[in-house]
Amino acid sequence: YKPEFLSLGFTSINDHGTAKPQCVMCYAVLSNQSMKKNKLKRHLETNHPQHVEKNRVYFQHREVELKRNRFCSTTNTALLVSKQATLASYVVALRIGKEMKPHTIGEELVKPAAIDMAKLVCGNDVASKLQSISLSNNTVKSRIGDLSLNIKDQVVARMKKAGKWSYQLDESTDIGKNAQLLVYVRYEGDKNLEEEFLFCKTLETTTTGADIFNVVDNFQQKEGIHWENCFSLCTDGLCTDLCTDLCTDDLSEVMQEVVGVVNFIKSSAVNSRLFEQMCVNLESQFQHLLFYSNVRWLSRGKLLRRVVDLRTEMQIFLNEKKHRHATRFQDKEWMLKCYLNDIFTAVNDLNMSMQGRNQNIITLSEKLSAFKEKLQLWKKKLE
Repeated sequence: YKPEFLSLGFTSINDHGTAKPQCVMCYAVLSNQSMKKNKLKRHLETNHPQHVEKNRVYFQHREVELKRNRFCSTTNTALLVSKQATLASYVVALRIGKEMKPHTIGEELVKPAAIDMAKLVCGNDVASKLQSISLSNNTVKSRIGDLSLNIKDQVVARMKKAGKWSYQLDESTDIGKNAQLLVYVRYEGDKNLEEEFLFCKTLETTTTGADIFNVVDNFQQKEGIHWENCFSLCTDGLCTDLCTDLCTDDLSEVMQEVVGVVNFIKSSAVNSRLFEQMCVNLESQFQHLLFYSNVRWLSRGKLLRRVVDLRTEMQIFLNEKKHRHATRFQDKEWMLKCYLNDIFTAVNDLNMSMQGRNQNIITLSEKLSAFKEKLQLWKKKLE
């Protein structure tokens, strides 16, 4: 604490041996990390704009009044309000995190809206108490970090108690083109098997098996858990692992042409709007095509299904645009390969049925065996 902070309306209070800034107007106690000039100034400007131009003498009088009140019963009330305000900020931060909203929404929308509602429904006294709830961008970020750390500590503690656990690893690329490693864990709880998200780490350079192992190994060393307690480990497999990318040249060519046509429509804002309006005019079942992502390779099944549903509309649109693949939808031999949609739809359905919580090797093996039996049945029908 620095004496110059009093000019910003803040004095110091000792909270269990830790010095924290306390506002001399609303008596709000901020965190020790808020003991910075810019953060204290922001509190003054945001919550007490009418006192921004006050001089140091005015704040000295308010400080004397505050210290006098610390020795009476109102001090306990102020501390209680401060604790409740801190708890409220954690509750709001939890909701912001769950809804994946920007951290600034707390200060820009949630808090002002809550104050407005409190003034109308409960009066100014209740609304003034809400002023002490800190929901700034940094506060929400800090609260979410605290909650995440607490959850991680709880999961690690339960893993150690269980003694054995299994990992599920999933490496993918986010919107910023950064490789992210997500790790899930399954262990025996008090009554049932528990599945929890353990951590997410960025793979800084390459995404080899050694890189993934090092990330998990470093986490285990930091948390004091050991590989000998890891019962099993499962990683996500690419299409090359399943041999589903080994289509014939003809089918590969069809897939490339379909993706090219879809990108021609979707990559242009004008084409997207024109195609959507045409589908509306024709009263089509759908108005939009779907993007294909190489990261999520099974998305090609949904892409092909939508193309089949809108094949007539796409033919009309491509003819109007004089696209080089416009005649493809009139080519009977090319259209006969629509069974490519059936192939990926079947694989998609299998993949989706194997996802979700509480899956095990027995149920997954049964689903794979059933799928193989279906393949044999379909093969006999073709013969």
